[in-house]
Amino acid sequence: MDFQAFQAAVERQARAAGLADYDLYYSRHAFSQYKPFEGKIDKFTGNTSIGVCFRCLIGGKMGNAYTQLLDEPEAARLVEQAIQSAQAVDGKDPEFLYHPGEEMSGRVPL
Repeated sequence: MDFQAFQAAVERQARAAGLADYDLYYSRHAFSQYKPFEGKIDKFTGNTSIGVCFRCLIGGKMGNAYTQLLDEPEAARLVEQAIQSAQAVDGKDPEFLYHPGEEMSGRVPL
């Protein structure tokens, strides 16, 4: 499953769980290494890693979850784990999610 399909699956799960305020971050890192020997490539190593973080607000409490898997069952698990994380927060200060172009006055960023 590509990231766009995974994002849509996460959004469906978030809406089904009744979440109104959430965000999803995606990170991808590619690494490659070549080892030349006598004018030719002797060894090639390549690796790509991805990571997805989902955050949600429930009653002013921030919950988050992380995954490297991009499939439908993982989308459901990601949302559920973030909800459980928010429900476990004991802090009294409300937290906020900021969206592009939103004014931050009066709020302290995380």
